[in-house]
Amino acid sequence: MIKSTFTVHEHYRRRQHGTHWDLRVLRPDKRYCWSWALPKERFPEPGEKLLTIQTPDHPNSILTLQGTLEDAGDRMKIVDTGECEIILNKPTHRSILFNGKKIKGLYVFVYLANKQWLMLASKKDKDVASKR
Repeated sequence: MIKSTFTVHEHYRRRQHGTHWDLRVLRPDKRYCWSWALPKERFPEPGEKLLTIQTPDHPNSILTLQGTLEDAGDRMKIVDTGECEIILNKPTHRSILFNGKKIKGLYVFVYLANKQWLMLASKKDKDVASKR
């Protein structure tokens, strides 16, 4: 398991007149962050799943970014941040145990196709935590 950090941004897209959340997880190399756009402004409950879109990896400075982006006029606001543990890191499957204020527990990310990932909230996060 690899200890890491994460941030959830509320991202208002001026050009598309819409808001979504961006989940950013500091990758094991500590230089970049994995990034997923969550189309709904909530996380799945245990047993639920949510289709997410992977966005390009960002420099780790994105974890603390807030405010208006000058080039696009988009607004970014941090809605959650905390520690996490990367339990499994494979190209098509990632398991991450989050410990934030809004996002807690084990989430599994399964790659589908075309930058689409299924985010599953595990019912077994207590089992995983007890085995650490």
